[in-house]
Amino acid sequence: MNKKILCGFLAAAALFGSAAFTGCSSKSSTPSELVAQSERMAGEMADMAENSPMYLDSVSVAYADGTLNVAVTFADTIVDVEDYSDALIEYVVAYYIKQRPGQNLDTVLNTLSAENGSLKITLANPQGDRKECTIGASRLKKLFFMKPSELNPAQVKSDIANIMEKRAEAYRDAYKAESAEFAFEAGFAQYELVFANAYAYSNLTQDSLRGRYQNVLRAQYDSYGECRGLIEGVLESLGIEGYRFVYTDKNDTKTLKAALPWRIIQ
Repeated sequence: MNKKILCGFLAAAALFGSAAFTGCSSKSSTPSELVAQSERMAGEMADMAENSPMYLDSVSVAYADGTLNVAVTFADTIVDVEDYSDALIEYVVAYYIKQRPGQNLDTVLNTLSAENGSLKITLANPQGDRKECTIGASRLKKLFFMKPSELNPAQVKSDIANIMEKRAEAYRDAYKAESAEFAFEAGFAQYELVFANAYAYSNLTQDSLRGRYQNVLRAQYDSYGECRGLIEGVLESLGIEGYRFVYTDKNDTKTLKAALPWRIIQ
């Protein structure tokens, strides 16, 4: 979700989950009890954006006509909102609400269902691209009970891979590799950099290769601000144990690998 980008998905998702607790439509003259909660959430979401300035530009929440509208604008120009499929958004929402069981969640989901409301999420990037996803009340309620294996994890991982792949070019250029590719391999988010020859990294060991990226990844995850926990949690729930960097040369004469599990990045 690169993590920062993926991220990008990811911060938005914390917002989605929180917002899912608050939206609904009222069928009586008495204002829904969820109206006040939506106003409270608007304040919380604004605080989240303020505390994640490198990841989120703004988040707004507005309730009207049975729909809770959550608009998320990312601050990161590398974010492509088309990478965030409905499956990915729903997975993040499900993860978020599962972390918050209790009376408040029960009340909101039940009321939202009774009022046949919906949550409409709009994602935008600095370039002005937009992505919309609407989740009906009954679907939101189901998301709480569904297992991760029932939430299309293959599609979700594919979407996240597209997000994380966008960082490959920066890694390639930083160390003058000829190419860089991303893939999920054996439980790790793996970047493989190919150099013209092995001399380019002949002075590196496994430990020094790990050290080369440790601070880079720490800075990346720190930049997510309050969204960091959500992003890491979603990735871990998909069986991703951390990062791995692989250096090799065009002739395949020498390969150097270093894994960075979450505990090293945190």
